[in-house]
Amino acid sequence: MKKILLALMMALLVSATAFADVAPTDPVPTKSEQETAISKQAQDPLSGLILIPIQFNYDPNIGPLNKQVSEVFIEPTFPIKLNEDWKILTHTVVPIVSVPELATNNTNTGLSNIMLSGLLSPTSDASSKYSWGVGAGLMLPTASNTNPITYTNTPTGFDCWAAGPAVVGVYKNGPWVAGALFNQLWSFGGSPQTNINAMQIQGFAFYNMGSGYSLGYMPLININWQKAASQSTTLPVGLQFGKLFMIDGFFPLGVSVGGYYNAIRPDNTPTAQYRAQLFFVLPESMF
Repeated sequence: MKKILLALMMALLVSATAFADVAPTDPVPTKSEQETAISKQAQDPLSGLILIPIQFNYDPNIGPLNKQVSEVFIEPTFPIKLNEDWKILTHTVVPIVSVPELATNNTNTGLSNIMLSGLLSPTSDASSKYSWGVGAGLMLPTASNTNPITYTNTPTGFDCWAAGPAVVGVYKNGPWVAGALFNQLWSFGGSPQTNINAMQIQGFAFYNMGSGYSLGYMPLININWQKAASQSTTLPVGLQFGKLFMIDGFFPLGVSVGGYYNAIRPDNTPTAQYRAQLFFVLPESMF
């Protein structure tokens, strides 16, 4: 019996010594740290997260009659891993718009042009401050109303295809995430009256304040190369505030609200834009 007890004591001593020699593991991130980390990833279009944002825009004060436009955008983003060094980031924009008729109080509501884009990007180290991607965008002729604009009809989009190159650059440093996505489009197909030669620049600059809170500037700059210089550009100026929540400790859900004044804009276009966004972050294991 004494021999058995002695053997057990020796075994416990060896086990304790073995555990003492094991290096301590990294501390588990707190909920606040997780919320901030995922919020910063969601702000980076090259992070590789699976995102489903739903954004609502309200554009008031259009023209002398102060008309309004309402828009809903569903914008799933899905990464495709090619190998250890490269990935493709796919982004789809499904717009549903409500546009006013010029001579009545009626509105035309329907689907506008769906936009598809893909960006090829190198897989960068998590500590890297810079990342980039190149690719292309394709606009589909999916608008539900493409009839010519009249006093009693306002189209919801274009009856043509459009395509062109896209490039994005991202800078990350501490609480900051900033960059810009450039997308040039030229039309093809459709009616002879439809001709698109335009660029969209989606800029973004976010300051993350901790616990998933962020303050950002995210202007969508539009340039129509076919218009005179004074009527070609829309430049919004404003701010937006966001918060990422960890639901039940593991399901990330983000919300943001913002307001922008169109400091530069063509005639008879909205003076401002108000936005509200809800986005879901999905785990890769679901796909």
